[in-house]
Amino acid sequence: MRRIGIPVVLALATAGFTGIGDSSAARSSFQVGVDCWTHIGSTLCDAVPTGGSGTYVSYSWTVDEFSLNTGLLTTSYQVSGTNPQLSSSCIPDHHVVVTVTVMDSKGATAVGDSGFFCSPLS
Repeated sequence: MRRIGIPVVLALATAGFTGIGDSSAARSSFQVGVDCWTHIGSTLCDAVPTGGSGTYVSYSWTVDEFSLNTGLLTTSYQVSGTNPQLSSSCIPDHHVVVTVTVMDSKGATAVGDSGFFCSPLS
């Protein structure tokens, strides 16, 4: 009896989360990719949104850097605006996670991220 109950509960829990915030087909097809490059302690990232409605009106970037030695978060900051590109320094030999939230002209949002290793100075 337990074996049947667990999959049913998981199926109900999963079904409960499916489609949250997706009130239309356009919203569910709104996605954003993040392409990043790193070179000698700096990084450049491009948001690449697809779908959505109208134009893309804002880009909110979050950058988190983690020490490879301790795994701890060492730096975190946010940048918002209308630029689909982020140029920033990064701490060499750290793992960097860049997340962008893009909003379209009807208020729908899409989130994408990219993780990479910040190249050393030498």
